[in-house]
Amino acid sequence: MVANLHRQGGFATLAAILPMAGGGETIKTMGESMPQVVAYVSYLASGLALLAVFFFLYIRITSYDEIQLIRRGNRAAAWTLGGALVGFCLTLASSILHNDTLVIFVAWAAVGMVVQLAVYLLIARSLRRFDQAIVDDNEAMGMFLGGISIAVGILSAACMS
Repeated sequence: MVANLHRQGGFATLAAILPMAGGGETIKTMGESMPQVVAYVSYLASGLALLAVFFFLYIRITSYDEIQLIRRGNRAAAWTLGGALVGFCLTLASSILHNDTLVIFVAWAAVGMVVQLAVYLLIARSLRRFDQAIVDDNEAMGMFLGGISIAVGILSAACMS
């Protein structure tokens, strides 16, 4: 049995190709599956590049140095950064699943990036001494922002469907 990835209505589904009644089996040659490999590599490389851009922008807009704090064992900084990355990845995954071209995928991913960065800015400005709480390793505050980032990522991903 050979598995094949098909797009139906924008959703990627895994459909097994069952043996025919005559006992024969459909087998794809390497040349026929190359476009799938190229698409996979293209989307993966683009997704990783977008994730790197998001990471760079996120650590630039915060008033504290997440990397330095995380190296020192600051869990609050790890929660906020980790939640933001997961939230953005949810948006990336939804954009890949629901868009047929790489250009549209990147455009919607950029929208998701702006949303995630705006959420951080809104929370940081709405809660007094939020940034100081992260620097002070207030883990509850870090989990709070990380959770909000994931929730917004889920909502953003759903809005792309």
